[in-house]
Amino acid sequence: MHNGIEYAVMQALAEAYDLMRHGLGMTPDAIGDVFARWNRGSLESYLVEIAADVVRTRDDDGAPLLDKVVDRAGQKGTGRWASLAALDYGAPAPTIAEAVFARAVSARGDDRRALAVSPSPVVLSLEDLESGLGAATLAAFVQGFDLIAAADAAEGWSVDQAAVARVWRAGCILRAALLDRLAEAASAVPPGTLLLRAPDLGAEMRAALPGLRRTVAAAAGGGIAVPAMMSALAWVDGMSRERVPADFLQGLRDRFGAHRFERTDRPGSHHAEWRGR
Repeated sequence: MHNGIEYAVMQALAEAYDLMRHGLGMTPDAIGDVFARWNRGSLESYLVEIAADVVRTRDDDGAPLLDKVVDRAGQKGTGRWASLAALDYGAPAPTIAEAVFARAVSARGDDRRALAVSPSPVVLSLEDLESGLGAATLAAFVQGFDLIAAADAAEGWSVDQAAVARVWRAGCILRAALLDRLAEAASAVPPGTLLLRAPDLGAEMRAALPGLRRTVAAAAGGGIAVPAMMSALAWVDGMSRERVPADFLQGLRDRFGAHRFERTDRPGSHHAEWRGR
């Protein structure tokens, strides 16, 4: 799960880089300065720290080294394993899965070049982009911890989520200030509870959501793919709806396959003809 979350956070960082470089037209050095500044705030982490180094690095001829790197990201299977585990345990972790799919998209270079169109400039503040990256990062961590909780409930491992956060905080690729806040959240809610229900963590997400919405909207308008950020927004919006359109899905399933459905006003399993009257 550490690596699954890592996939998602790296993808969100890549999307922030893409928006700055190709949506806002910023230079690599300027982008490096932004990452360095973000690393002094709530986004402080090992990955944001090294992001500044990566974009600033020059080749021997002085050109940005990233411009000479093939845009095909490899993977060793841990993100795929985390995504499969999410499906197996029924834990919604779309931001982790989208990060894996983004690497699969990167491998389809011939198709991408055949279909290529240039993105349009975007209108987006760096403050909103920072909020968008923060919200997507928080979503990825919460999804990962939720999957750990689901596996724990199924397998009886007695995982201490606060301890997991503290161990990762002590030193790993996911080392981040956010882990302190996740450890506090894990101690503030009953075991197995979605960490976003902890008051402080929920408030942090709500504060970041407007920036995430504007970032996703700007990216969509400019034709710049941001699957990690988009999936994070859809996940938060879904998890914060009292009623979702699964009633409609149940109606469709019962209509074409007599799969039956539950009612809100009486117990049991039901079937209807669904003839439109």
